[in-house]
Amino acid sequence: MLAVFTDGNNVDLLSALSCSSASLPETVTACCSDRECAITGSFDGTVTLMGTEGVVWSARCSNYCIVYVVLCTFGVVIGSLDGTITSLCLTDGQVLDEYTIVDTQVSDVCANKNTVVVACDQGIRVLDLQESGKLVFRFSSSHKSAMKSVSFAGDNYLFSGDASGRICKWEFVGLEASLISSEKAHSDWVSSLHTIDGIKLASCSFDGSMKVWNTVSMECVATFSQNEELIDVLLSDTSKSVIYAASNENTVYVYDIAASECTGKLISDNRIKCIALLIDSKLKIDPITRAKFTGGGRVSIAKRISSKVKDRLSNLRYSGRSTGVSL
Repeated sequence: MLAVFTDGNNVDLLSALSCSSASLPETVTACCSDRECAITGSFDGTVTLMGTEGVVWSARCSNYCIVYVVLCTFGVVIGSLDGTITSLCLTDGQVLDEYTIVDTQVSDVCANKNTVVVACDQGIRVLDLQESGKLVFRFSSSHKSAMKSVSFAGDNYLFSGDASGRICKWEFVGLEASLISSEKAHSDWVSSLHTIDGIKLASCSFDGSMKVWNTVSMECVATFSQNEELIDVLLSDTSKSVIYAASNENTVYVYDIAASECTGKLISDNRIKCIALLIDSKLKIDPITRAKFTGGGRVSIAKRISSKVKDRLSNLRYSGRSTGVSL
């Protein structure tokens, strides 16, 4: 299932059969998802964790707009408009630690296990998220053009997209990141990157193009184009030939890589902020209005956190204390 977060405090839910919309308390400005949950950050600094059967917690974690949110092994990491990176307890949203990046603009973040990589105007910054929730600076690597998007491929490789349209491939060795290659991929900003199973890399750009790459050879295996800026891209890990690309206006395009064609699109009533894949089809939200869709979609409603999420959270530890969930 694909969740499309838009202006007007709405979320559109898309799966195989239909498409519907639901209302949210705040305008979502950032989101990420795992197999069992989705996390959103909002314009007013609120972070919300949703399980496969509804909202687990919602907490005001910043005084500024949240520009990115990511799920790590030991918790949640958010970044706010003022450049502050904050770690949160996964079970209740409690603030555990803060790290401020000064004199640079932060554009994106990605994580692999407990390693957090921040894309900024000066290159990349690498942090460790410890089990206690403490954020520890590891190292930085500079780049001549401002980094706009980052995505891990496996444990040792990172891809970054910059303001000049280039995609860089980095290898992590010890406490350093070595630049392996740099490809001119787009004619404008690389606005989003997404990798799946370490083999495919999807990129989209303000130039209106979306491309799929072989992560080993960096050969472009598919190209799709639209007459509008693309801001977010996702590869489906349930159907590995399906890719989603969101425009800067109100449309999500659905592509079939194998068939090299656009198979459908979701047209929202509101401007799109970000998209997230919600793998478990049991995630349900009250349908309010039906959105226009060409090619499929489905919605449902949920009230409690699923047993899978509860078990996962209760098995984690933060600051030496158990993090079981009270429902």
